[in-house]
Amino acid sequence: MTRKLHILLIEDDPLAVELIRKSLDKAGWHYALNWVRSAEKMRESLAREAADIVLTDYSYSVPGYDVREELEWLSAHFPDLPVIVVTETVDEATAATCLNNGAWDYVLKSNLNRLGPAIFQALARRDEKRKQIGMEVRFRKKAEEHQLLLDHIDMHVWFQSSPHRLETVNRAFAGFWGKSKEELEGASLKVLGQHEGVQELAAGAQETVESGHDCEKDIWLTGKGKRSRLFRVKWTPVHPGTSGDDYLICTARDITELREQQLALERMEEKCRRIFENTGTATLSFFDNMIIRMCNHDVEQLTGYKREELIGKMKWDAFIHPDDLPMMSKYHRDRTQGKEAPSSYEFRLLHRDGSVKHIFMQVAVDPETRERIVSLADITPIKEYQKQLLNQEAELKAMLEYSPVAHIYEDFSGSKTMLDELARQGVTDFREYFEQHPEKKLECRGKVKIMNLNRAFLDLFGLTNREELEKRYLEIITPDSVRMFMEGLIQLYEGSHYFEKQTRYIKTDGSEVYAKTQWLTIPGHERELDLVAVTIYDMTAQILASEQEKEYQKNLKFLSDTALDVLEIDTEDDLYRHAAKSIHSLLGDCIVLVSSYDAKENHLVLRSYEGLKEPGLLEPFRTGQFPGEIRLPVVEPYLQDMKTGRLKKLDQGITDLTMKQVRGKESDELMERLNIEEVYGMGFVWGGSLYGCATILHRRGNRRFRPEILEALVKQTSIALQRVIAQKQIKTLSEAVSHSPVSVLITDPNGEIEYVNPRFCQLTGYSYDEVMGKKPAILKSGEHPEEFYANLWDTILSGKEWRGEFLNRKKNGEFFWELASISSVRNKKGEITHFVSVKEDITERKMMEEELRSAKEKAEESDQLKTAFLANLSHEIRTPMNAISGFSELISNFDIDDEARKEYTSIIKNNVNLLSALIDDIIDFSKLESGIMSIDSMECDVTSIMNELKISYLHEIRKLEKPVELIVHDTSCMKKGLYTDPLRFRQILSNLIGNAIKFTDEGSIEIGCLPEEKGMITFYVKDTGIGISEDKFNLIFERFRQADGSTTRKYGGTGLGLAISRGLVEVMGGRIWLESSPGQGSTFYFSLPYEPASDIQAAGGRKEPLAEVPDWSNFTFLVAEDNESNFLVLKAGLKDTHATILWVKTGQNAIDLCRDNEDISLVLMDVQLPDMDGLEATRAIKSAHPGMPVIAQTAYTMPEDMERIRNAGCDDHISKPIQFKLLIRKIEKFLAKFA
Repeated sequence: MTRKLHILLIEDDPLAVELIRKSLDKAGWHYALNWVRSAEKMRESLAREAADIVLTDYSYSVPGYDVREELEWLSAHFPDLPVIVVTETVDEATAATCLNNGAWDYVLKSNLNRLGPAIFQALARRDEKRKQIGMEVRFRKKAEEHQLLLDHIDMHVWFQSSPHRLETVNRAFAGFWGKSKEELEGASLKVLGQHEGVQELAAGAQETVESGHDCEKDIWLTGKGKRSRLFRVKWTPVHPGTSGDDYLICTARDITELREQQLALERMEEKCRRIFENTGTATLSFFDNMIIRMCNHDVEQLTGYKREELIGKMKWDAFIHPDDLPMMSKYHRDRTQGKEAPSSYEFRLLHRDGSVKHIFMQVAVDPETRERIVSLADITPIKEYQKQLLNQEAELKAMLEYSPVAHIYEDFSGSKTMLDELARQGVTDFREYFEQHPEKKLECRGKVKIMNLNRAFLDLFGLTNREELEKRYLEIITPDSVRMFMEGLIQLYEGSHYFEKQTRYIKTDGSEVYAKTQWLTIPGHERELDLVAVTIYDMTAQILASEQEKEYQKNLKFLSDTALDVLEIDTEDDLYRHAAKSIHSLLGDCIVLVSSYDAKENHLVLRSYEGLKEPGLLEPFRTGQFPGEIRLPVVEPYLQDMKTGRLKKLDQGITDLTMKQVRGKESDELMERLNIEEVYGMGFVWGGSLYGCATILHRRGNRRFRPEILEALVKQTSIALQRVIAQKQIKTLSEAVSHSPVSVLITDPNGEIEYVNPRFCQLTGYSYDEVMGKKPAILKSGEHPEEFYANLWDTILSGKEWRGEFLNRKKNGEFFWELASISSVRNKKGEITHFVSVKEDITERKMMEEELRSAKEKAEESDQLKTAFLANLSHEIRTPMNAISGFSELISNFDIDDEARKEYTSIIKNNVNLLSALIDDIIDFSKLESGIMSIDSMECDVTSIMNELKISYLHEIRKLEKPVELIVHDTSCMKKGLYTDPLRFRQILSNLIGNAIKFTDEGSIEIGCLPEEKGMITFYVKDTGIGISEDKFNLIFERFRQADGSTTRKYGGTGLGLAISRGLVEVMGGRIWLESSPGQGSTFYFSLPYEPASDIQAAGGRKEPLAEVPDWSNFTFLVAEDNESNFLVLKAGLKDTHATILWVKTGQNAIDLCRDNEDISLVLMDVQLPDMDGLEATRAIKSAHPGMPVIAQTAYTMPEDMERIRNAGCDDHISKPIQFKLLIRKIEKFLAKFA
C-alpha cells in the first residue's frame, strides 16, 4: 500500500483550500492535508509532525505571515523540504523573489491542474537533493577521519602535488620541522629551510615522478631544534586518471634505534663468533634438517673430520654410535615437534678412525630460529675411571656381603650433633650426664642411621632384610649394648678412631647373643662421625659352651631320677601331682599349674599346683556345673599350641592362661602382684593325643631354664599318662565306638570290612551283616573319577592320613555327602594291619555352601554392574560438563561473532538439558528403588504428547543425520482421553523412543496404541534397529544393564532408562514387555489401566486452563537467591508477566524486606543461603506474615527433603533446573486470592 503524502498547507481562504483538495484528488494523490492559517501554527505543526511538502499562499492576507521571511526560515531549517507557492497571480519579479527566498516552484490558483505535476517534480528534486546532502556529509566525515588517522600515526605522512610542492601533511611531519600544518600545506619544500636531508627529500620525489614507480631511501633528517635522525622515506606515485591530477604519497619512518640495534647485533654476533671459536669445548649448530651449519675447531679434533667436510655437507648424526642413534633421533623429533626432551645426556661418538668416545652433550634451542646449539664434552677418561671404581666397589661389596663376620656401617652424626648441643649447654662430663638422665641414652642411640650391612649381620640377629632391621632395631638392643654404645660414642667424640667392647644382644627370637664389637671411624669421616664401620664377632658359642655342659649333666641326672619315679605311678592323680612337683623342683621360684584336658567339654581341669601361696586366687574359676572342680574353657589357639607338645610362651600372660577371662588392667595387676615375668604352657601329648597341660608362671629374677629339659620332663609324664589312660580307654572303646555320632568303618589290609558302628548302618541303610566281608566300594556313587580313589589308596598305603569328602550312594539310591578321615593301623614292625575310616554326614552343609556360593556370585555380579554403571555415569556426566565448560569459556574469553555465540549458547543449553535429564533419571531410579515414587494422575492428552515427542525427536534424528522415519499412528482406538500421570507417561514413551533412535541406523520408528482390552490400554514403540536376542529380554530391564556390555561404550547411556520405565509402568499399575530378534528390530509394549479422563472429570469437575503468560503487572515478587546467575534466569523467565521482581541475597535481608515492603505478594525462597538457610528464613517470614505465599527453590528432591520444606511452612516447592510453565502454574494458584 502506497504511503500517504503529508502536505502542510498555509492558506487563509477555505474556498482555496477546497479547490486544492479537489486538484489533489483529481491528480490521484493519496495524501493527508494539514491546513494552518498562520506562521506560528505552521512552525508548531512542523515541530510536532514531519511534512513531505509545503504549499503556501503568497498573499499577505494570512495573519502574521511574511511569505519571504517564512520561505527563508524553511530553507534554513528544512533545506530538503520542498515548498511550492500557490497564488492568484504572479509576475516575473515576484516569481524570481519566491525562488530566491527558498521556494522550489509556484502554481497559479487559476491553473491548479499543474499542482500535481509540480508536486511530483518537487518530490523528485527533494530525493536527489537528499542524496547529494548525504554524499557531502559522508565525504566530509571520511575526510575528517582520514585526517584524524594521519595525525595519530607515529610516522611522518605528507602528500605532494609535485616534487617540490606540499599539499597535505600530518601532525608528526609538521612537529618535526617546527611548523604548523597551515604553514606547510600548499607551500614549497623550501619552507623547510636548509636543514639536513631536505634536498634528498626533493631528489627522491623527483626520482619517483620520473620513474613512475615507488622509491625508498634511508635519509638523515634534522628538524628544527632536533638531533639528526635516520628515516626510511618512501614515495608512492598515485595516478587517479580522469578524476584528478597525479600526486605523491610520502611516508617517513624513524629507524634510528633500529639501525643502532642492528649495529649492536652485528657486534654481538662477531663477539659470539669469537667466543664460539674459543670455548675450549666442541660446539656445533644445526637446524631441523640436522645438517651442520657451523662448528669450531674442537669439533674437528673430536670427530676427526675437517670443518669444510662438516659445514653444510654432513648431518650431525653421521658420527653417532648406531646403538645410540634411535635415542638421539627420538629426542631430535621431540624437539622438532615442540615436545619435551632432555637438554643434556650422554651418548657414544664414532671417531673417523673407528674409535668410540663417550660424550656428554648439552643442547640449547633458539626459540625464534629453532637452531640447535650443541656442546660436546669428551668424558671417555671419566667413564674409564668410573668403570674402575665400579669394579673396585663390586669387589668390596662382594667381600663384605660374603664375609662370615657381621659388618654394618652406621652414621653417628645425629648422635654427635646431640653431644655438640649438650656441650653448648655447658655439659662437660657426658658420662655423668647420661647416668643422671638414662632416658637420653636411648634417644641418642635412636639418632644412628644405618648406611650398609652384610648378610652375616642379618643372620646373626635372625633378620631377613634391612627393612626388617629398621623396624625391629630396638628389639635387639639390651641395656648392656646401650651402655657400650654410649661409652664408644664418647670415646670417638673425644678423638679416638677405634673402640672395642664385649657385650650382650638379643635376637629377634628372644635368644641372647654374646659378641665382641669393634668400631672404626672411616678415614675422612673422623670429624662428623658420619661413617663408622662396626664389626661384630659372635662369641655366644664359646661363652655358653662351658655353662651348657654343666647344666646338661645336672639335667640329665634329674631326668633319670624322675623317669624311675614315673614308672612306679599307676593313677592319673598321682602322675599330675608328680609332674607339678618335678617341674617346680627343676625351675625353682615359679608357680606350676598342672591340668588334665576334658576333650568332651573342651575344658582344662586343674589337678595339682606348686608354688602358689594364695590358693584363693583360683576360687573364681570353680563352676557349679562341676562341683569342687576348677575348670577353664579352652580357646582354639591355645588348644592348638598345647597339641604341639612343645613349650609355648603365652604372650598375653594371665589373659591367655585364663582363656581371656582375666584381661586388661586386671591381668596386669595380677602379674605384678605375683611378680610374674613370663608365662609358658606345654601340653601332655603322646601319639597325637592331648591329655592335659603344664603352665609355668616364671617369676622375675628366677634362673633361666632350658626348654628341651622341661619338654623331656613333660614328655615322660605324657607317656605315663598315655599308658594309664589307655588302660581305661580300652575298656570303654567298644562302647564308645558303638555309640559314636559319626560312622566308623574298619577294614583289613585288603579293604574288606571287618567292623561298622550303628551310625554307619543308620546312615547308609545297610545292616551289619550285609556289609561284613564287603568292600566300601558298595557305597560308590560313580561321581568321582578313578584317579580320586587311586590317590586315596596311595595316601593311606604310605602311612599318611587321608582326609576328604565323598559323594556316596545309600542302599536306596539316595546321594549323600561325607567328610572322611581314613588312616592305617600298624603293628610294631610297621606293617599295616587295618584301615580305620571315620566319616561325618555333611549333606546339609554342602547344600548351604552351594546356596552361599550362588549368593556370592550374584553379589559379585551386582558389584560389577555397579562398577560399570559408575564408570558409565562418570562418562555421561563429564561429556555434557566438558561441552558446557568449554563453550562457556569460548563465549566469555574469546571474541566471537553473534552467529557463533548463538550456536555455542544452543550447545550449552542442550548439554544442560542432557545433564538435567541424567540427574532426573538417577533420582527417579532412587525413588523407584526405595518405593517412594508418587504418581500424580490427571487428564492426559495422549495424542498431543505423542506429537510433541515426534517433533522433539525428529530434530534429534536430523541432528544425528540418520535416514530414519518417525511415525505416530492414530490414537482413535482410545474412545476417550486417558486419566494418568502425564509426566511419567511422557517419560516412559521418551525413554522407549530414545532407545529406538539410539539403536536404529535406518528405517522407521512407529508409535501408537492398541484397542482397550480387559480394562488396560496398550502402547507400543516399534523400530527397525539392531534387535535383541530372546535370552536378553529380561536382562535389559535390570538396573545398570544393557543387552551387551559393549553397548554402553558404543551407544552411550547409563543403563537406567528401561529399568526406570519398567518401575514407572509397574507403579502406575501396568506392565512392560517386548518382541524382538537380532537384525529384525524390536517392539516395546507397555500397558496401563484405562481410566477414561472424561468419566473422572464428570465426577470431579474440569480445571480451567491456565493462560500461557499471565499479566501480573499489579504484583510484586521477592526472590531470595545468593547466586546471581540463578536470579537472572528467574527474572528472565518471569519477564513477560510484567511482575515487579525484587532480589535479596541472604535470608535476613528477605525477612527485613518482607517486614518493610507491604507490596510483596509472594516469595521465591532458595533453600540454601549464606547467612541462614532458606527454611529458617521462611519460618521467620511466616511468623510475621502467615498469609504470605512462599515457594521453595531447591535442588533436593528426596521425600525427606520435601518433608523439611513443608515443616518449615513453605506453601509449595519448585525443583532446579526450573521449568517456567510449571512455576507460572504454581504462582497462579496462590495469586488467585488477590484477584
